[in-house]
Amino acid sequence: KTKGLNELAGPPYIEINPQDASLYGIKAKDLIYVYSRRGGITISAKITDRVKPGVVFIPMRSAAAPVNVLTINALDRYTKTPAFKVCAVGLKKAG
Repeated sequence: KTKGLNELAGPPYIEINPQDASLYGIKAKDLIYVYSRRGGITISAKITDRVKPGVVFIPMRSAAAPVNVLTINALDRYTKTPAFKVCAVGLKKAG
């Protein structure tokens, strides 16, 4: 979250599986509106098979794409840590 880290990491992105990208008509670098019941963000698409179909990934490192607005503040019942890393989202092309 520092200037140096942001310069090294580049702009924020969402990783989308090629099958899902095709289904939604999303191409690399398209701006995508990612939303949940709790909020939404606009972020650039990165098409990759690193994620499985039906799953997306957004690095939690950029103030430009505050991914925690999508998540809930509930705690894991065993570890008592925030459940910031998993939530259901929808996708649509921004604009």
